[in-house]
Amino acid sequence: MSTEIVKGNSGGPLVNRKGEIVGINTLRVGSGVDNLRLAIAINHIKKEIQDLKDGKQLLKNKERNVAESVFRSQLSSLNTKISDDIEISKAISNAYNQSSFDYDESRILSGIDSTSSSQENLRKGYLETIIRGYKILIPALETFKNLTKSFNDSYSDKQTYLSSINNNYQRKKLTEFSAYTSSKVVEYDKKIGEIYGKISAIEGVIKKGDLKNLSAQYFLQQKDLFKADVGYITKQKEDFLSMLWIRLLF
Repeated sequence: MSTEIVKGNSGGPLVNRKGEIVGINTLRVGSGVDNLRLAIAINHIKKEIQDLKDGKQLLKNKERNVAESVFRSQLSSLNTKISDDIEISKAISNAYNQSSFDYDESRILSGIDSTSSSQENLRKGYLETIIRGYKILIPALETFKNLTKSFNDSYSDKQTYLSSINNNYQRKKLTEFSAYTSSKVVEYDKKIGEIYGKISAIEGVIKKGDLKNLSAQYFLQQKDLFKADVGYITKQKEDFLSMLWIRLLF
């Protein structure tokens, strides 16, 4: 902006000729005619207004009480465990690799040796690769479930602890996160059951035999379902770490 900023202006409103607030003055960089004068755009500020009304603190200038210290420790620990967990990283990095399917997939789709035992073995190996991948996903889901359950069980009386937090915004965000983790425990339990069901179904198809007479689309469908479940694990990690920004409030 072209408006001059002098000492004491930062944090004040930037006003246009109509008297409308269009930003919050921030700072001046440089000196003389070449300096830059900066402000935060009002549309960005608008996103923060409700949180500020709810008690969000931009600066923390007080000592933490017992409840705040407890939650800070738990949230930071959860963030570290999800970031560094080997089973979660393995599921994201190693469970699905398209190149491991490409060669067999091209032969299945082209129908090469469709009446021979080699095609039967080819298709069996394709499905066994999916089963091995699913078995990598299960420990990751168990980890998510155990971490969220442990967080929920780590204090016996949530309301007592929550009521000890004086800041409305902190309490609101922690309540939302607690509800989120509670729902996730149930969701992960269900997802683990679904994956065991998929493994059992594929194993049943393999045991039945006669794989060469199955539609090629069946194999592609199984791979796509598996790929989607790997994506689910990836998204869980991203979502959790995104939600855990609230640790910075404590």
